[in-house]
Amino acid sequence: MILFFRDFQEFSIQNDYSLSQKEIQDYLEGIVRHNNMLQLRNSPENFYEFRRFKEVNEKDYENLLNNKKLQKKLQEWRRSKR
Repeated sequence: MILFFRDFQEFSIQNDYSLSQKEIQDYLEGIVRHNNMLQLRNSPENFYEFRRFKEVNEKDYENLLNNKKLQKKLQEWRRSKR
């Protein structure tokens, strides 16, 4: 889920030309935060952070996953990064 949001924000910065400077900055900060979370070790202390992230973002995650058009664009974008 963390990886998905990081990729989504990176994709949005590169492909959504209507984003304001503040939105771009917020997405960049989110990418850094997600990268930091991806590097956390599995431990009881970090489990709380992962669980909290899931609880806070679950509805947005479900909505984005159910957006077929967005999913297709994300897949194409991921392929182009290889």
